[in-house]
Amino acid sequence: MTEMLVPCSVGRFLVAAELERRWNLKLEEVERLKAEMERQAAETQDLTAEEEQELVSLGRRFPEVWESEAAIPASKKRIIRTVIEEIVVNLDDETEKLTFTVHWKGGTHTQYRMAKPVCGSGQKTAMEDREIIGKMGVRYGDDESARVLNKLGRSTGKGKRWNEQRVATVRRRYQISGHRRKPANPDLLTLGEAAAYCDVSQTTIKRMVEAGVLAKDQIVPWAPWEIKREDLDSPAVLAVIEKLKNTGKLDLNRDDLSLQQSLFVTQYKDDNGR
Repeated sequence: MTEMLVPCSVGRFLVAAELERRWNLKLEEVERLKAEMERQAAETQDLTAEEEQELVSLGRRFPEVWESEAAIPASKKRIIRTVIEEIVVNLDDETEKLTFTVHWKGGTHTQYRMAKPVCGSGQKTAMEDREIIGKMGVRYGDDESARVLNKLGRSTGKGKRWNEQRVATVRRRYQISGHRRKPANPDLLTLGEAAAYCDVSQTTIKRMVEAGVLAKDQIVPWAPWEIKREDLDSPAVLAVIEKLKNTGKLDLNRDDLSLQQSLFVTQYKDDNGR
């Protein structure tokens, strides 16, 4: 029994010693702080009648002091922190008025009222930009709309670059329908999606579009291409892709394609007639 109690007693002794050491350190810190407070109190001097009169005079000419070139921003901030405890702002939703309640250090409260500033007043979004956002918003997200606007060299009413948040703000303000992210549409593919669907390069898709073999739509310049999935499954497109994969050549001859399309349709009918 004694052998079991001895380690516990030693442990408690060590803990008590550590607590005592920490306590003594804190007492020393308290004494140091008291001495510092007494030193600062001794150094503090009451204002003389002349100094007090000078301060009162400066207070009466405060606007002149505040607008002085000698009053640098850092000094103005120190003055505000010295004389103001807090400022509380309330908005009246009905009147759109802001009420500022200033709580001064001396306990006095002062109220100021003003009309709520209109965000972007005089800096409205251009009609053309709103039209682009409206067109893009039907099938694309705000991020894609922002990309297109920047590509077109457009800027916000404040002259800033477009981003997803700014597009969303304009949609809300002008009640333009749209989406934060592009909604899924499996029947309408972009250039990259069309290339992946056909297992060919984007250059091949572009050349088929240029040759008139494949149709594409584009809401506005720099917007993503829109290619219908059913057009990619058309006989003409399938014939081009099949020949490309068999021979390594991209044959975009319209006359040959018309013949190949006719043969493809005939073969398709024969296969389904069996």
